[in-house]
Amino acid sequence: MKCFKLSLFALFVSGCTTLPLKVERLTPPTLSQHHIAKKVSCVRPTRNGIFQIRSDVEGKKLVTHIYGHGGAGLTLAAGSVDKGLKLFEQALTANPKFKNKPIRVVGAGIMGMWSAVGLAKKGYTVKISAKELKNLPSYYAAGIFGPAPDSMMVSKDELKLVDAVAARSYTIYAEIAAGRHPYIKRGPEPMPIYVGAHTNSGLDPLVAMGVMPTPEQVLVDFGNGKKHFSTKFASFFIHGPKLMAELHREAKALRIKIVKEHIRDLQRIPEPIIFDCSGLGARELAHDDRMVPVLGHILMLKDQPPKAERNYMVLVEANGKMLYVTPKGEGAVGSSFIKGEGRLNSHKEQYDLVLARAIDFFGGPPQRAERAANAAKLTPDS
Repeated sequence: MKCFKLSLFALFVSGCTTLPLKVERLTPPTLSQHHIAKKVSCVRPTRNGIFQIRSDVEGKKLVTHIYGHGGAGLTLAAGSVDKGLKLFEQALTANPKFKNKPIRVVGAGIMGMWSAVGLAKKGYTVKISAKELKNLPSYYAAGIFGPAPDSMMVSKDELKLVDAVAARSYTIYAEIAAGRHPYIKRGPEPMPIYVGAHTNSGLDPLVAMGVMPTPEQVLVDFGNGKKHFSTKFASFFIHGPKLMAELHREAKALRIKIVKEHIRDLQRIPEPIIFDCSGLGARELAHDDRMVPVLGHILMLKDQPPKAERNYMVLVEANGKMLYVTPKGEGAVGSSFIKGEGRLNSHKEQYDLVLARAIDFFGGPPQRAERAANAAKLTPDS
């Protein structure tokens, strides 16, 4: 009976059946200390339980909160802002005294920039205030589209919200990639992601909702003796810097003023309407003690195979830890999630651990002939 409760992939690997399996030959990243271009650490603003999206009157202000997405910030940004704008307009209808009033957005990461541009496009007067303008997780994220539900302790109703926001994000990113979005032209790129056995990517609900295509069960062969059973999803690689550049371009065209300043009290902001996209700052501004820093370590690679051979992503649990790889730059490899740690230069031993996990999973470089065949397979037909 238990076999009928498993996915087809689980049935295959458990020995309950012997389904024919497609072999995907991929070129692995070249991994060693000499192939590390840069070691990057970044603090993800994470809310224990689930992210916050709500709009209410607080004191004399109409405040919309959008924050706390942690490592799923880029994944959930489009859907979160879309939902935040809708909740704001509902709150505005219920509180008409705020209509046609200027708006202050607090935070200049992906949530803040997208909210500000979206509001300005609707005709609102918007100004952005932010403690930090450049050293932001939105620029450093590896770029996997994945809701990461395992990082959230959520109820069934909250999980429905996560899935709905993720589905809306996927739809918007598909519009951008297809050139159908009204103002964003770059950022997401259609790309397969190979998810390991027993690894929860958070993508299965999107397949069940009909938003994502049905995934394939495949055997990934790196041509060097390393082979892994995987689920291949049609996902997106989200290039954070390009997406942020698009939003900054629009903000400039819309004449949105961006000021670097540390806001400490929402009620002291002169504008009557506020969008709180302050990330970790919400612990102080929204008095939200569920906000915690989560430190991550990413290896940016160099001297890698050509881009045509690296058009894929990997998300897998390796030795009890999550390992992910994307084609950002010449390749980005990461796996650490240290909850409660906000010091960027701490836990440097994690870089060696990330590299060791990646080498264990990917192995060494394949033969040259295999690499050429892999490149031809991944390159789109002209």
